[in-house]
Amino acid sequence: MINKEKPVFIWPMARTGGTLFATMLGVHSELAMSYEIYEDCLCEVKGEYMSPVMARDILLQSAIDAGLSVEPSDLSDAQIKKWISNISQPPFRSFVARAHRGALDPYILIKTLEEFIETGKGFELLEHRLDFIEILMKYKAEFDGKTYWGGKAKVSLEVLCNKYPDACIFMMVRDGRDMLTSRMNVGAFDKDPKLIASEWVEHMELFDRVKKTHKGVMHQVSYEKLVYEPVSELKKVCNCIEIDYEESMVGYEQQDLTLLKNPYGHLSATQISKGINDESIGRWKTELPKEALTAFEEVAGEKLREKGYVVG
Repeated sequence: MINKEKPVFIWPMARTGGTLFATMLGVHSELAMSYEIYEDCLCEVKGEYMSPVMARDILLQSAIDAGLSVEPSDLSDAQIKKWISNISQPPFRSFVARAHRGALDPYILIKTLEEFIETGKGFELLEHRLDFIEILMKYKAEFDGKTYWGGKAKVSLEVLCNKYPDACIFMMVRDGRDMLTSRMNVGAFDKDPKLIASEWVEHMELFDRVKKTHKGVMHQVSYEKLVYEPVSELKKVCNCIEIDYEESMVGYEQQDLTLLKNPYGHLSATQISKGINDESIGRWKTELPKEALTAFEEVAGEKLREKGYVVG
């Protein structure tokens, strides 16, 4: 039976190891974790939210355009990719592709959208969009036969805590200079070192402030310890959730992971497929331009030291 009152969320910041952490958690026998099914992609264009009826109809029409059945059937990965590529709205296409990374295929989306339509709710309100995300995450848990549900949740931390007062909320802490190095080399991220440094500092300071009043558990997870001391770090996490540690969590790459079969351009998929490794730790020492390093440390140097990183 699903524990409906105690979800598990990762409050993400791009390129800090959240996907690795979600993958490790998701292979646990009691915990189902979803990836980046973010509410801000339930729209035709950014900021213009569609209705659940429109979302369902887009999925149905894109299946027809791809020459596929609108009735649930056993499709190959290539057929599902063709289906997704026929969705003309980029944000929603991203949402559907990301859902499929976590084994929520378009047929499941149609089914859950039809159930959501029956509630009379739309996607205009943030709370209702989060309600739909919750339905998807719980569906995954039920389908996998797991007790706990959750995933990465890119939403205001205050909103997340207010909506789910008993939730376990985790935040990844990674050397901000490695985060900056990653953002400068992959993806369509802002490349300004000072802006990224400010984001890194503010993200952690907000987490610390909200933690003081949140009823549920809030815990920071070190990316470096997750790599170098994975068992001890994951045991702490499991204690927070109140589940037993399982060895499969550190050997996640040996499992049948939909993320690796259906990455759809996920920036971390190749790295994740290698299993736990330290290739991304300390890259800033050789790859980050000196001027970018100086600019980042001017803003975030104190916080780096506070988190145990060597500066200078």
